[in-house]
Amino acid sequence: MSKRTFHIFLIIFQLAAFAYYAWLRIDNANIVHEPRSFGDTSDYFHNASQPVFSREFWIDARPPVTALFWKLVDSNPEKIFTLQLYFSILSWGILAITVVSAVKSRLLKPLAFIVVLAFTLTRDIYMWDPFLGSESIGLSLTALFLASSIWLLMAWNWRNAALVVLTALLIVFTRDTYAYLLLMIASVSVVVFWFSAYRWRAAGMGFAFVLIFLLSSQLATLGLRPFRAILMNTALRVYP
Repeated sequence: MSKRTFHIFLIIFQLAAFAYYAWLRIDNANIVHEPRSFGDTSDYFHNASQPVFSREFWIDARPPVTALFWKLVDSNPEKIFTLQLYFSILSWGILAITVVSAVKSRLLKPLAFIVVLAFTLTRDIYMWDPFLGSESIGLSLTALFLASSIWLLMAWNWRNAALVVLTALLIVFTRDTYAYLLLMIASVSVVVFWFSAYRWRAAGMGFAFVLIFLLSSQLATLGLRPFRAILMNTALRVYP
């Protein structure tokens, strides 16, 4: 099979596979039918009710990115469900395409595309679509963070680096705990790349991640989010 023929086949295969995958996700959402609430759902609604440029919006009880998404649909629960579903489908589709572009073997490209999409059909991913919280958006942004990281590894340039930093900011301001993940990634990446030609670029990315960690920690502390989490876990999980 020629390179051009295989490229056409791969595009058709990806379109068909993605269409079937999207149909499965949408069909599951139709079965669930309505959004579900958590105990902290009211916190996110309160955050979404604050003006974006107000101090309260950024240091509220929950990180601000989820509220930004909810503002796009006027905090309507049904529309939030739909937004989270389609954003998840799009984000994981982008990751699947990115993984395929990183795989060199022709035979493995279709398999890589299927594996990534199949992973999102597990309960740990799709179960969060109807829940009114940060989990679904956080997972979708994680997929975009992984995709941008793969692009950066394939081509070290300032555009890809800026995209990685942007997606890192978004995931950290969706869930505070991602800040610690970035801190670990910064430490590991500097060690891994230190003896390569990319040492200073990796150090620069690590420094950016540390700055994001410090910014996130400061805003979370101002909003008393770490203390609130400790109190909730103690009262609702440890003591019972």
